[in-house]
Amino acid sequence: MKRSAFLERLRNGPFVYQEDLGGLCSTCSTYGYDVFKDLANLIIQNIENQELQTRLLKSIENSKRFLKRDYPKHLHVTCDGKVSHDPCINHCLPFAFGNCNEDHISECVECNEIFNLFEELRLLLGDEQQETLREFQEMLEYYLAHLTRKGI
Repeated sequence: MKRSAFLERLRNGPFVYQEDLGGLCSTCSTYGYDVFKDLANLIIQNIENQELQTRLLKSIENSKRFLKRDYPKHLHVTCDGKVSHDPCINHCLPFAFGNCNEDHISECVECNEIFNLFEELRLLLGDEQQETLREFQEMLEYYLAHLTRKGI
């Protein structure tokens, strides 16, 4: 394929190129970056308390940064490609696949931050926003699974 044909297909396809995000990945764009942006807009539109709004927006940014940069580093895979046990339940891949009988003595505060944010938003926002929150959480869970697959 020639360069001009490639660029034309790229321009008309479902891909998003953003240099500061590290390249092309429509899954990351749709289920990660766009959802964080939409979640931030939901907070801006519905939370009037400026101090609370600022704290929630900062939590979104922290979660986005952690998932993109640090989460894959927490996953443990041996040199021969096998997943290994992690005492942190959030990072134990055998547990995620239902194959871990070992004890998990800790949870990751950074991994839980996004789920804690959703719990707080469910309490703060009205009934009309609950379905939107559920959809956003499902999309972010898909994004988390995508990052896990990319990280191992």
